[in-house]
Amino acid sequence: MASLLQMQDLGDGRYEVREFLLRSSAVPFAVAAKTSAFTATDDDGMLLVDASSGAVTITLPTAVGRTGQTYEVKRTNAGANAVTVDGAGTETIDGALTASLATQYATVRVVSDGANWMIF
Repeated sequence: MASLLQMQDLGDGRYEVREFLLRSSAVPFAVAAKTSAFTATDDDGMLLVDASSGAVTITLPTAVGRTGQTYEVKRTNAGANAVTVDGAGTETIDGALTASLATQYATVRVVSDGANWMIF
């Protein structure tokens, strides 16, 4: 059984996390391979990134209005080319403007709190 996490900013530096259980057939989770810069959409779920041919940046959509939206980004190749996950504009990912996937099979899972992205 799949679950959905929803985060709510309580306004005092704390977040409330709610978990909703869902039937797995009710939650499609799109998987797509990427080899160049890409901006994620609401229809994306897991992005498998191969940076063998050059650096790749995955840009997340705005976190505003997307509370609970989840993306997983996984680097599939070894090598020196960078794989970067970038929040929209000045939105942050765990307080930073970007998250880097430096090694093969490194993965980041981000969830929108309605204003920024949090890593889980």
